[in-house]
Amino acid sequence: MFTWSQARSIITGTPYSTYGGTSYSQAKLATAQNTYLPVYLADGSLNPNNPYAAQGEQAQVNYRFGDLIPTTMDTSQNFRGSVRYNGWHPSRWGSDWNYDVNFVGMNTLLNQTITGVPTISGIQNAITSGSYNFVDPSQNSQSVLNSIAPRNVINARTQEYSGEATLSKGLFHLPGGMAKLAIGGNVRYEALNDPNANPLDTANPANQYTSYINPVNAQGSRWVESAFFQADAPIVKMLSADASGRYDHYSEGFSHFSPKFGVQFKPTEKLTLRGTFQKGFRVPSFAETGGSNVGYMFGPGF
Repeated sequence: MFTWSQARSIITGTPYSTYGGTSYSQAKLATAQNTYLPVYLADGSLNPNNPYAAQGEQAQVNYRFGDLIPTTMDTSQNFRGSVRYNGWHPSRWGSDWNYDVNFVGMNTLLNQTITGVPTISGIQNAITSGSYNFVDPSQNSQSVLNSIAPRNVINARTQEYSGEATLSKGLFHLPGGMAKLAIGGNVRYEALNDPNANPLDTANPANQYTSYINPVNAQGSRWVESAFFQADAPIVKMLSADASGRYDHYSEGFSHFSPKFGVQFKPTEKLTLRGTFQKGFRVPSFAETGGSNVGYMFGPGF
């Protein structure tokens, strides 16, 4: 079996202001918050965007770029293929042997395109050079807008390939029915590459985008080998028990055994009592073992 699917979503935000926390870069190494409209432009002429230029005074900017709408378009493509072989073999004791072997492979490709999000340097250059028309924003060309908010494109990929085999059989009869046992094993490969859409350039921190784009990244790969079993024992007609366990070993250097035990008591057709004990573990994600995320908050002293 092979399947392919595609999903596309478009998310729009609100325009950014050059004054306030939203104009910080995520690393807090650069900001356009306190950038002023200069009196003179680079060619020596008075700055037409500065209403106080004639008096020789700079003007602080508190402006929202209404013609720049942050827009994120996510296009996800999923490719999945699988093959399976199962069957049975007669047995002279208990019940027949049942076997199942399968393999599945899956790749997901994510293209993320972000437009309308300014960079710190884009805001600074637009203010200090006079390239952006604050008096009449409708006069700004697309090239000017692109220089303030260049297109941001990243491509991420996840992969998983898994092979599994199971074998099950009825062993012997109990008063409640056939006692059964199933065993199996699994080998799996997982990989993730999610690049940073807003990395910090230490040589020029102002090249970073504003905080609309979170500088998160995650990457890594690992092999996982697993073995598992399940035993069912119908002790009597009203009482049955089961036990199962799974051992997982990760190539990153950790492993764990997860047991599970259950008992079911059914004294009447309309009443069933069930009790279960189970222990598990949480596998760290690639973002925890091979990624980073930067966040910040505002408050007194920040």
